[in-house]
Amino acid sequence: MKKMKAMDKLSGAQILVVLMLLSTICISCIDRIDLQAPAGLSESVVIQGKLLKGNPSTAEVRVSRLFDFDGTEQLVTINKIVIEDEDGNSKELIKRQEGVYDITIPEDDPELSIEVGKGYRASITLVNREVIESTFEVIKEVSAINDLDFELATRSFENEDGVVNIDVVNFKLNSDVPTDQDVKLLWDVERTFRFTDYEGISKTCYVNSSVDLTNIKLLDPESLDQVGGEFEQVIYQADIDFTFAEGYYLTVKQESVSPEAFEYFRNVSSVIDRSGNMFESPAGKIRSNLTNLTNDQEEVFGYFYVAEQAIERLYISVEAAGNPDTICLQPVSVPPPSGCLLPIAECCDCLTFSNSSTLRPAFWTE
Repeated sequence: MKKMKAMDKLSGAQILVVLMLLSTICISCIDRIDLQAPAGLSESVVIQGKLLKGNPSTAEVRVSRLFDFDGTEQLVTINKIVIEDEDGNSKELIKRQEGVYDITIPEDDPELSIEVGKGYRASITLVNREVIESTFEVIKEVSAINDLDFELATRSFENEDGVVNIDVVNFKLNSDVPTDQDVKLLWDVERTFRFTDYEGISKTCYVNSSVDLTNIKLLDPESLDQVGGEFEQVIYQADIDFTFAEGYYLTVKQESVSPEAFEYFRNVSSVIDRSGNMFESPAGKIRSNLTNLTNDQEEVFGYFYVAEQAIERLYISVEAAGNPDTICLQPVSVPPPSGCLLPIAECCDCLTFSNSSTLRPAFWTE
């Protein structure tokens, strides 16, 4: 099997800084960068969106404004957002919150059929009636995921006390190499873990989150010294901690993106990796596929891409992870009248976790 020569896909928060700058749904843990906004761009619109063919297919679009450096988003009021195919068929997305729209499209949808080989675009009408459209992109067939497996390992680092060894899980993905050189690959990874608190006396939650997106990969098949066949990579490395104490699922989503979408993410990544002023070239030259049709003087940032998606999941049992401890080691038999007083809030109420629910996911079939 060939090992992948791939680059890291960057986090949404990093994209915000580089592109002057995109506001996204991603994770934190990056250094704050204090920059002055270039003149004339502080009200520019940023659009991040995708249409994914699957069963069912899904579409999501997020619209915001630039230069929100205090850590809060400036989401934009929208009139409507629709997905259109090259034949003129369309479907309107559903508003989830200000500036955030999505929709699920079943295979037999009478309004819009999502098919490999067909072109699609997004059309966004702002509240001021300005219309922003993406260029048409054709959905390409995604290559197959052959296997998702894991191995226990150790990573080491040094601190003032010497060498520290951390037990980790390496998740290994084996995929087919796309034979169409116009098909590039992008991966997204999510983890889901079970967590029990001590509220009343116990409640179980399932917590879902995207992993650190600096670990997500893009692949150009032309970077491999092979045509066709298979390749293998460590798609994600996770420290063994409390998240493995009651069961853990890793979900890998493999997407077939266009050369243009690949180039967009590749260029953004190269800007993140370089030092110096983030507003210097090539940051200003990162090409979006979005245009304001009403006002051609209004620059739009971001990208809307289409892809077919393949999904693979792997369950790691408590025993397979080495029986790690939970962080809630001291249960209270009777919660005090004023409420739970445990030092870790999630041990009092596991719904404190972001994206947590007491409903077991449909895929959780250990």
